[in-house]
Amino acid sequence: MGFDPALHRPPPPESAGLAPGAIVFLGHCEPHTEKYILALSSAGLPVRVWGGTWDRATTPGLRRIQPCSQDEYAPTIARAAVALCFLSRANRNESTGRSFEIPAIGGCMLAERTPEHEYLYREGAEAVFFSDAAELVRKARYLLDHQEERHRVARAGRARCLALDLSWGGHIAREWPLVERLLVGDRLRPGVDDAPFWPGFRAAEPFCGEPTETNDEAPGTAGSEVGSIVAPPAEFVGGKRAERA
Repeated sequence: MGFDPALHRPPPPESAGLAPGAIVFLGHCEPHTEKYILALSSAGLPVRVWGGTWDRATTPGLRRIQPCSQDEYAPTIARAAVALCFLSRANRNESTGRSFEIPAIGGCMLAERTPEHEYLYREGAEAVFFSDAAELVRKARYLLDHQEERHRVARAGRARCLALDLSWGGHIAREWPLVERLLVGDRLRPGVDDAPFWPGFRAAEPFCGEPTETNDEAPGTAGSEVGSIVAPPAEFVGGKRAERA
């Protein structure tokens, strides 16, 4: 997966997005994503959602969620306080398109913790990670309360994404020469041809080393507690301007 530089870049200043200052998720519904959205909402946090297949949600209020238009995708992520990156259990992936699109757009990414995410982004410096609903709520609340910190994470995440060239074009530029070599019987060179990922990545070997160096003062790790649970907001849906793609 990767990002498209023509689509996934910081929008012009006049682009407000659909939910400025909120926590946003733009993606499809799965049982765990519904659980995470409900955890944020039940904690009283301003979360807004757009995406497909939410008509399958078990919570009636979530079934009206629809995708946003392509034109609103980047501005909505860029102007949000926090952009969520949930992964698909159906696909069993450790990263998704949002893993690269959110940083490229300039959003502050709060993502599920996986070895691939930890390898690509310094935790607390270039992205923020969580492993369960309680950690998600705690770190989302922290980021909402610390504007400068989330702006710093967003800037560093974008710089990292561009430095590694995690765009679709960058992936093709790396992958196509490898395909040509394989077609003539050449072998891949472990640790060399695996870039920008870990040695053994292209042989489907799991990442077993140390994750990318972390920031000791990662958002929400020091003295932060999950807040009191309050009644969920009446409106889960991102807004009337959302339209089916």
